[in-house]
Amino acid sequence: MLCGGKSSRMGRDKALLDFRGRPLVAHVAGILRPLCSEVCLVAGSAAPYSQFGYPVLVDEYPGEGPLGGLLTALGLGAASWNLVISCDLAGIEPGPIAALVELAAESDARAILPRSASGPEPLHGIYSTSLLEELNRLWAGGERGLVRALSSVTGVKVIPAADLDAGPHQFLNINTAEEWLAFRGGEKV
Repeated sequence: MLCGGKSSRMGRDKALLDFRGRPLVAHVAGILRPLCSEVCLVAGSAAPYSQFGYPVLVDEYPGEGPLGGLLTALGLGAASWNLVISCDLAGIEPGPIAALVELAAESDARAILPRSASGPEPLHGIYSTSLLEELNRLWAGGERGLVRALSSVTGVKVIPAADLDAGPHQFLNINTAEEWLAFRGGEKV
């Protein structure tokens, strides 16, 4: 799970927001735990996150955005397939994640991403470490955009979110205090 963002629009660390009596990162990790062999957190520093009991992979590219976080996860993680989720997906549900994992197991793709109404959801995808060499080459060439990088590599499959039976908040990133209050109040953001 990627926890390394700056949270500049929120004004404080999104991963540590209180949600249902525990930090948001713990909530999301709790959803993922039964669906993964191991949950790891990718963050700029282990200090704020080591308290949750999950391994913390220190971001090799701090402050460089989600592509750097993905490269860290693929390069330092122990698994050959990695579910990469953003820590700010408070509305995440296990059913669509399980469906995504099942699709990945049956596919010859090297990455599987859902497509919501907003477009591809790269921070809700499954990635093979076989992408690492190509992504590192793009990084070395100056690419920092995750969606652009993924559109430049082979074997990325994008599937409609409807195929996962995803609820209305499955892909909702919480980026501002206003979005957080609206989400917690049940209002549409």
